[in-house]
Amino acid sequence: YRKPDYEIKLTSLQPEKQNKFVRGEEMQVKVNAAYYFGEPLANAKLDVNFFYNWPLDVKISGSTVTDENGETTIAFPAPYNPDYDSYYYWSDSPNIQRIRMEVRANDGSNQIVTGVYHFSVYRASQQVRLETDGYYVQPGQPFTVTARALDLFEQPLAGRNLTLTTSSWNQTGYEFNRAEQRLQLKTDANGIARQDLKLPAGYHELTLKGEDPQGHEIEVSRWVYVFRSKQDWFARSRDQF
Repeated sequence: YRKPDYEIKLTSLQPEKQNKFVRGEEMQVKVNAAYYFGEPLANAKLDVNFFYNWPLDVKISGSTVTDENGETTIAFPAPYNPDYDSYYYWSDSPNIQRIRMEVRANDGSNQIVTGVYHFSVYRASQQVRLETDGYYVQPGQPFTVTARALDLFEQPLAGRNLTLTTSSWNQTGYEFNRAEQRLQLKTDANGIARQDLKLPAGYHELTLKGEDPQGHEIEVSRWVYVFRSKQDWFARSRDQF
């Protein structure tokens, strides 16, 4: 084994994005291949691949051969595989896929070198959060939920139209019923909207939905138990099962 004499560097041409992109957004990455003593690796054929858990099929544009300066620019839409979407209980994190871009080259001496660039791809350009201030609520008693709209840099978004729905658990069908309440909310100057709710006894799903300017759907769900006490919930569950 002999240590390679050259390296490959990948640099985003969109530094203002801070390596955060929205699915389908056009990306540009500059490739620089050069020997350690300074000479560029010209006319080198590049092999470009993307990974998120598994290889991703990404359509790229731009030359995959370096020019006389050992450089080229590769453009592609930010890859995002919805099959990997996941939702975590009480998680405030938006759906993020952390992508690994690899560019490989061979200088003709069978010394293969790989340059790597990591970036994050989001399902939408905005995110929503829903706070219920706990798991348990008294039946028939009002409680307040807080909705928030933010951008990918955690900055509040004013004037965003959101929809809040409530659904109760169906013990017979083992699923949540269709939306029983549908409420329209709009965020204030601080990106916040509050709504008072009253729910009957049972297990309920609260879902907050919206859209970003590109039409991507944003959604988050929370769940609450509506019983007089935790013991009441356990007793009712035992009787029903």
